[in-house]
Amino acid sequence: ALAAMIGAAVILTDPIFQGLAISLLFGLASSTALTVLVIPAIYVALRGPDWVARDNGTESADEPLMTEEAPA
Repeated sequence: ALAAMIGAAVILTDPIFQGLAISLLFGLASSTALTVLVIPAIYVALRGPDWVARDNGTESADEPLMTEEAPA
């Protein structure tokens, strides 16, 4: 996304493509912010904070993740 933003910043000075460059920059910035910040925050809000701790290995789960052993 950074390379596309730099490329769009180059055409900001051109009066013909300025509108396209502005919409492209804001679209890339908002989609990057959604991907990096908002979507993980929604996952944490829906699944709860113990899911994050259990996934990081900082807290042991009450129940084992696998109840059966795989066949040999």
